[in-house]
Amino acid sequence: MNKVFKGHLSLCAFTTAILFFLPNAGAEVETRAAEAKAVVSGKAQNDREQFSCNENASFYRCNDDKQHSIHGKIYQKTDKDNVEGAIIEASGYKTKITGWNITIKEDSNSGSSNKSSWKGVVARNFADVSIENAKIDFTNAVGVQAINAGSVYLTAGSITQTGGQVMNVNDSENSAFQLSKFSGHIRFNGGKVDVFNAHGISFPGVVGTINIFDSTVVVKGNTSYGIYLFDGKEHYNNEDLESYKRLGEGAEKKSAYVWGDAGLYEALLPREGVLKRGGVVLRGTSFTVPNSAAIYSKKSGGRVVLQKSTLSGDLLLKGEDNSFVKFVAEESSTLIGGAHIDESSDALFRLKDGSKWTLTRPKNESLQSSSSKGASSVSLVHLIDSSILFEKPDSSEAGNYQTLHIGRGTGVVYKAQGDAHLYLNTYLNEGGSKEKQRTDRLLVHGDVEGTTTVHVQGVSGSSGGSTGNGNNQGISIIQVSGTAGKDSFKLNGGYVTLNNSPYQYILRAYGPRSDLGEASSSQRLVEGNEAFWDFRLESQKVEPRVSGYNTAEKAGVDTSEAEVNNVPVPSQTLETASENTARSETVNNVYAETVSNVKNDEDNLEDYVKSGGFDANVVSRVGSYSHTERAVRSVVPQVPTYLTLPNSVFQAGLMDISNQNKQLERLRTTSSGMLGTHENPALYLYGYGGSYRYASDLSALEYGYGSDASYSGVEAGLLLQTIENADSAISFGVMGTYGKLSLQPRDVEQSKKSTFDKWTATAYGSLQHDTGFYVDGLLSYGLFKGDVFTLARGKTATLKANPLSVSLIGGQTLATGYEGFVFDPQVQVVYQHLQFNKARDIDGFDIEMGKLDQWVARVGGRLSKTLTVSEGGKPVSFYGKLYFAHGFGEKKSVNFKDAFQLGAFGSSLEAGLGFNAQLSQKFALHGDLAYQHKLTKAGFSGISFSGGVRYQF
Repeated sequence: MNKVFKGHLSLCAFTTAILFFLPNAGAEVETRAAEAKAVVSGKAQNDREQFSCNENASFYRCNDDKQHSIHGKIYQKTDKDNVEGAIIEASGYKTKITGWNITIKEDSNSGSSNKSSWKGVVARNFADVSIENAKIDFTNAVGVQAINAGSVYLTAGSITQTGGQVMNVNDSENSAFQLSKFSGHIRFNGGKVDVFNAHGISFPGVVGTINIFDSTVVVKGNTSYGIYLFDGKEHYNNEDLESYKRLGEGAEKKSAYVWGDAGLYEALLPREGVLKRGGVVLRGTSFTVPNSAAIYSKKSGGRVVLQKSTLSGDLLLKGEDNSFVKFVAEESSTLIGGAHIDESSDALFRLKDGSKWTLTRPKNESLQSSSSKGASSVSLVHLIDSSILFEKPDSSEAGNYQTLHIGRGTGVVYKAQGDAHLYLNTYLNEGGSKEKQRTDRLLVHGDVEGTTTVHVQGVSGSSGGSTGNGNNQGISIIQVSGTAGKDSFKLNGGYVTLNNSPYQYILRAYGPRSDLGEASSSQRLVEGNEAFWDFRLESQKVEPRVSGYNTAEKAGVDTSEAEVNNVPVPSQTLETASENTARSETVNNVYAETVSNVKNDEDNLEDYVKSGGFDANVVSRVGSYSHTERAVRSVVPQVPTYLTLPNSVFQAGLMDISNQNKQLERLRTTSSGMLGTHENPALYLYGYGGSYRYASDLSALEYGYGSDASYSGVEAGLLLQTIENADSAISFGVMGTYGKLSLQPRDVEQSKKSTFDKWTATAYGSLQHDTGFYVDGLLSYGLFKGDVFTLARGKTATLKANPLSVSLIGGQTLATGYEGFVFDPQVQVVYQHLQFNKARDIDGFDIEMGKLDQWVARVGGRLSKTLTVSEGGKPVSFYGKLYFAHGFGEKKSVNFKDAFQLGAFGSSLEAGLGFNAQLSQKFALHGDLAYQHKLTKAGFSGISFSGGVRYQF
């Protein structure tokens, strides 16, 4: 009879394991219960005396297949108690203990003399224990244990535990939670766990499960693990071993591990003989192991699922002796720590829904591998809208960076879907040989599928040196031994910059079928012997071209190894950079010979540059400006906006001044002209706008960027007072202006239109003499603010400035004596000043525009004729105008770590037509249209319009 019962127990446990692995198996409780009923009853008969359900005893144990409840109890273990037993235990089918406000603790006077482990709460043989607000505090014990399909449910409780001594690696008897023997289950909800020299969760059994929801778990100690998966059959008695063997036949099957995208993981299912110890689900939970491994697996398999949770350890995972561990991080979960698996083990990571894994270097020396310091290894990574991050190194020195190894060389071992990201740290220098490279790396031994956005953070202290171009130049950050593509890994925005520097590094892919050629075997770091992919950071540089072909290539020079460091500019001789003399001398000589034919003067050189000799998106050291490299290096796409903005703001300011002058002209030309001191003030509202194209006088090598700009404004003014004398009148008033400036550099990849707001307050005065002579003065001050955008980064910076302008214009109205035409010559002088606030660019450099100013002289005049077009004699005045304007001032520069010269404002000619119509005694209507054309290399060309109404109270 006893043998029969044993068989039933084995069959029951095996059936439970199979149900655990099958989808939706949780609904099979009744089947499981029917199979187990006889087994539990038979075993309970032998243990009846140990389970008295006595509420007044120092322990509470039941196995009578009934429901029991306890409330407000304090159980205290002493040295006299049975240390092998449990304080609260339920055993047997239908046995259930429900409790509220239960405290389990160890007698403070016991001195922890017992070295054997005891248990706080135990459920075995399909029994359930459910306790709300349980407080468990003890030493040398297992806090909560589920055995043989027993289930424990704890809500809003706490577990605190201190292991009595430093544990060895095989010790599982000090654990907050333990899943033992077959198919136990624990759920811990809304509680706290804080243990020292004890494991968080131990799995000596098979197919156990634990769910921890909305809780905090902290596991301290150098030799204790957060989750411990191991082969615990040596702790079983002979009666259990037969069941263990039969259960293992199901728990080690490959089908037990299939989950998610089965096809992707088919090549990475566990090797034979790996038992699945169980599964852990963390939801809304923080699980921290600051001094040891968050998960340690030995000869075991397991699955860990995170949902809105964080799992961190000094080391995230350690797998040994044919282990197999799967991670699923969902719903913005976080994994922190490195991963070490030996050659016989596998670890699979799937991150989705904005989850991230941050790799860190372990501080616990026992967790560090001397042969692979700073290295992590896993078998497969699947990113779905998620990220992998490398912790920032403490120092820029070599040996402080990390490497993540993925794969065993077969199949797709790295797959990216959706918005997948990779964050690495790199010491940005000239690179080249492997010994000179200091960087975090991703090495994929297998195939890659999908596209990953790569973010590279320049390490503090990086020299920012210019790299060469070629498969053995620059800095290798990613290598793939199997199938990949040039777009498998792409830099965020297409480039990366060194902190405090605007110069671009780009990612170039060398490998099979790459346009750039194959990777260099001398740079190989990834395992394998076949052709591989090498993704390398290199300085963005442009080689000079004349008439559509490369001069170095024409001369037979190998440009893959050559670096053009010396680019001639006006009034500058060719020199050879000391760092690259041997490598670039040949190219420079060929280039100098070619350029000499077109470099007779500055005009010819610029024509050469703009006709295709150089890409416009390049930089170099020019004249006295302190650029750190004499190479042709690209700047980030927002820099052209910064460089063209000051002149665009000056142009917008001149539009404001021009329209303010028009208003003063109308006051003189309308019939109600100057108001007497006794008359009511005049109010007017005026709108205007224009679109312009700017051309720079600087070559491409001097940051000669053109731009398209548009500006529109609305102006309101009030004539406050007019003081009349015998032969003259003086008037005073105020104006308020709001304008919007839109600006986009031309022919700059990834640039985007940026808009800026401008608010200005103006005070004006006007003197008019009876002879027709007049003088108008304007004083304006305002605020300028706007955001700069690019396609690569979105918003890159917010720029603020305070514009100040002073204008003085004098003129004389002269009657021509012909058909009523009146000629009005004018001379104007304008001073403009811009004070920019210091700003920080999103790419990590300061924007120091500083103080900028300029003088503008404007000479010209108007020819007008006034008509009377109605019976009431309301006048309409038509006019044509022609003005020449020229900007004066020293060369201006701004700073983005280095000094960058600004283009000149230039000279222009403006012609236009307009009218002023007095509609009634109170209303007047105005309109104006003008075209401006630059007369020098630098300047603005475009069209503007204006119109408005004036009302006299």
